[in-house]
Amino acid sequence: MPVKLKLICLILPMLAALAQPVLAETAERPAPSGGVLSLLPPPQTTNHSITLAGRKLDYQAKAATLSLLSGKGDVTAEIFYVAYTLEPPASGAKDPQRPITFVFNGGPGAASAYLHIGALGPRIIATGADGEFLPSPQRLIDNPDSWLDMTDLVFVDPVGTGYSREAPGQDTRDFWASTRMPARLAPSSGSISRRTAAPGRRCSSPAKAMAGSARRCSPGHCRKISA
Repeated sequence: MPVKLKLICLILPMLAALAQPVLAETAERPAPSGGVLSLLPPPQTTNHSITLAGRKLDYQAKAATLSLLSGKGDVTAEIFYVAYTLEPPASGAKDPQRPITFVFNGGPGAASAYLHIGALGPRIIATGADGEFLPSPQRLIDNPDSWLDMTDLVFVDPVGTGYSREAPGQDTRDFWASTRMPARLAPSSGSISRRTAAPGRRCSSPAKAMAGSARRCSPGHCRKISA
């Protein structure tokens, strides 16, 4: 991995951590009324459960977009993410120290889908013993190797991939330069963190991390690597 990329991987979570205490709570923004951003789906939140290592875990899944703002407060892009947060037992409280991991796929131009439904998420695409796709129709199954028992997970699509899109008048290439990516995504990571957790819970958590793959791989192969 190039030195510059290694530095970005180290700097991004630190910037997100430093940005959190000074950023106000980010309110849900209405969907833009014009251009391609108006076609993005509205936020959705659902509740599920999975059994990992003999332990039943209840979790919440949230799919939404976060507005990326310019210095003037104008929307420059919408960043799509899917967040999975562990729900506490009925008799317990949420752990303010629970880790959170932001997951990006390799690139360039790759959404987080490969790591999301191919390796780390609580639900993955069923594959053959060799890790390759099965014949259609595809189906989702519970992932016995999910990281959800260790950390909350946020899968993020960079601008120009997945559902993440630039606003009208913006150039997608402006969001792809490696030297600008940490500065653009760090505030977003902090906002996503607060938006997917109970008030005060995530800001106090010292364990924030970033995960990703070096390059694209099939879901089964990604899962083998992550295990």
